Amino acid sequence: MQSAEHFVSKLNILQKNLVRGLQDPLASSSKTFPEAAELVFLRVLGATWSTSDLKHSVVSPARYLMGAYLGLGRVRNIKDIASGLYLCSLFMQYEDLSKRLVPEAINFTVQSLLLLSSSSYTNAKSIPGSFPVPDIDIIGSKLHFKLKKARDIAPGQPRLFDIVNETLTGEQPKLDLLCAALELVRRFAEVYKPLDGFIELFSPIVDILQHLIVNKLPTSVHDRLSQSIDHLSRLLKFAKQARKPLFLQAHRPIPIATYIPKFDAHSSSYMRNRDPDADRAALAKLKAQHKKEKKGAIRELRKDNRFLASVQQEKQDAKDREYKARMSKAFASLESERAEQKKEEKAKMREKRRAGKKK
Repeated sequence: MQSAEHFVSKLNILQKNLVRGLQDPLASSSKTFPEAAELVFLRVLGATWSTSDLKHSVVSPARYLMGAYLGLGRVRNIKDIASGLYLCSLFMQYEDLSKRLVPEAINFTVQSLLLLSSSSYTNAKSIPGSFPVPDIDIIGSKLHFKLKKARDIAPGQPRLFDIVNETLTGEQPKLDLLCAALELVRRFAEVYKPLDGFIELFSPIVDILQHLIVNKLPTSVHDRLSQSIDHLSRLLKFAKQARKPLFLQAHRPIPIATYIPKFDAHSSSYMRNRDPDADRAALAKLKAQHKKEKKGAIRELRKDNRFLASVQQEKQDAKDREYKARMSKAFASLESERAEQKKEEKAKMREKRRAGKKK
């Protein structure tokens, strides 16, 4: 389809821009995160094509590209955080039906919380869990709130495209993105709570949320953080109650059912010789032995008949030779008598001719 080819060609261009930007990911000119137009393109792509397929010619490359943005891109400013959180929300849209785990989205959401809010963690190594957050050691507290300006701000719906286009600055977008990241964490927890590894995945996230320092931020932010911690703690509690360790069987082992395959006596000689029915196998053996003996007897009779036929032929040949010899002898005697008769007739004719001349 032409539309699919158009989408894939656009994804190839975005991927080339990302590879070019990753050569120096910390430079301000590097395109390691998509702009507003690219974000709209990815949103339209997810609404146009089926995102629940395991493999799709358009959605699969888009999913890989979005994962590369979140996993390889380095956060440099508030604009990158807004773009990354929008990609995380797109992953929520893409995986709404399939419920596939996207570790890059969860990791970027946690990293955004740590970059936007101050915490008790001094470096990336002290953060619990397996979340790679190298940007914390580089950026540090550059993106943290200015408490005097953020104290009287009420959080609202983040205007992501204004933030990405850099038309909205100040503490308001930071506060909105922080609340959006908290909401994404809650939504990820609701989606992934059936997973077997839900406890191992979200227990470190609860620890991180508990160590965020938001006391000097507006009360609404503190309430949202407390609600998120309570919600995740409740889900973890239910998951731990539902998880049961493996036990050995308390009853006698259940034997594995065995099924004798259907016997086909006409498929091959190998199967005919391995009949599971003993009586039928014995009868088949007797029939085979009788058939073998019959073939041997017929073979011997044919040998005897060939021998008798050869003896009879020799006798007939001897009689024929004897008859031929008698006939040859008779013909020879007749020929000799006939020769003498002709000789006498010729002699008489000569005498007659002589007697006529004398007269």
